[in-house]
Amino acid sequence: MRSRTRAEEFSAGHLRGPGGRWPVRFRVVRDFGWRKARVESREALGIHRREILGLPEQVEAAFTTGATLANFTAMAAARHRLLARAGWDVGAQGLYGAPEIEVFVSEESHPTVRKGLGLLGLGRDRVRELPTDSNGRVLASGLPHFGAQSLVCVQAGNVNSGGFDPFPELVAACRDTGAWLHVDGAFGLWALASRSKKSLARGIEVWAALRSLGREGVESMIDRCCRYAEEFADGLREGGYEILNEVELNQVVVSFGDDVVNSAIIAAVQGDGVCWCGPTLWRGRSAMRISVSCWATVGDDVRRSLASILECARRVCQRRI
Repeated sequence: MRSRTRAEEFSAGHLRGPGGRWPVRFRVVRDFGWRKARVESREALGIHRREILGLPEQVEAAFTTGATLANFTAMAAARHRLLARAGWDVGAQGLYGAPEIEVFVSEESHPTVRKGLGLLGLGRDRVRELPTDSNGRVLASGLPHFGAQSLVCVQAGNVNSGGFDPFPELVAACRDTGAWLHVDGAFGLWALASRSKKSLARGIEVWAALRSLGREGVESMIDRCCRYAEEFADGLREGGYEILNEVELNQVVVSFGDDVVNSAIIAAVQGDGVCWCGPTLWRGRSAMRISVSCWATVGDDVRRSLASILECARRVCQRRI
């Protein structure tokens, strides 16, 4: 019997991302009656995207549905490689009786990292936590010994503070023994595209890009978002409220008082409809988190949003007097 595979391009479109739209071609492939859809993303994964972030040519990438699957996929690759080094085929032999993988995570790691570890059978709670400083960065001093069967999970850009872990020290410690270094770059990856911020991410080899903006456009977007975050922090601080983090990138964590006050102000801000800010827990304290990450945000948006937040805070605090 002869198999036939037929491919038909049926539409052209765009994938929308945080910096614009990526042109792609969509194609249906019919093979033995099965229908498969795939996205040809050569335009989005081209060499010029790597150049935006100054990455080597051998860097490869893939799209996922979000942070959970991205962390899961990368850590699955780590699990397979670490076990293969020890002579264990996890696909064929499973995890029963497998050589142990020692997992290290930042104590401020994003929840999706532990979720991924649980899905991979490595255990959410079977980890060693790496202590962090007041801005959520792993402490470079006193790093533990990482072995050849170690998976070390750190981050470029804390979800709350924007803090970057000390990659030169971490990379050196992992390279010495062959440990696998997993970097969650969801919030801080873009620093590599900014000349003023790329020093935060020195030592990392990661990937991401936006074709539609180009090198200068991406750099301008990142610098602009970081500047707007500083404006939020300055305005809230001048209003008498406590900024809990060192604003390194585009994240601001603010506390208006106790848990009840914070919750009431967050609800008021969301109800006002000018901007959306959510609750967070930062180093044991409730707070409101501001993340400036939209390519379309302009200075007037920041001023209107800041005015709304301050007015909501004033009304809530006044009712409590």
